[in-house]
Amino acid sequence: MATKKTPNRTDSKKGAPKTSAPKKPEPPGKAHPGKAPVPPQDPVITDAGSDNDITGADLSGARFEDVSFGDAVFHDVSFEGAEIDDASAAGARIHDVAFDDASFEDVSFRGATFENASFFGASIDDADLREARFINADFAGARFTDVDLRGVVIDDANVEGLVIDGFAIDELISAEKKRRGA
Repeated sequence: MATKKTPNRTDSKKGAPKTSAPKKPEPPGKAHPGKAPVPPQDPVITDAGSDNDITGADLSGARFEDVSFGDAVFHDVSFEGAEIDDASAAGARIHDVAFDDASFEDVSFRGATFENASFFGASIDDADLREARFINADFAGARFTDVDLRGVVIDDANVEGLVIDGFAIDELISAEKKRRGA
């Protein structure tokens, strides 16, 4: 039998206040007589914490809102299908990370370094990528809209199907190579 919390009483053995056991929340989708089912909710991550080294994490399908990762180090992390809104990882070092089919909106990766990163089918809107470096990146099928790319360095990247503000980048590169006779 659970007891109600009594602020002035203590457990004689431990000196700790007696409290009733917390009531377990109902599982999502479970119906109870006279009650509507509890709808399932997607977790929303709003605090990245103070750990600046994120290694080997599977964050596929996660939702991030109003998050600052600071200058974190990401290694061998999956953000596949993640939704990242109003987030910053300015100066971050990102290695062997998959952002495939992820969506980004109002984000800053200013000065970040991406090495062996995949953005296959990703959608990036209203982003600050100034001074970012992309080494051996895969942008196949990605779409960038209103992205600040000033000072960006892209070295050894797959840009097949990459569209920036409505322009197919692989077609522009092909046309420029023809123009130069290369």
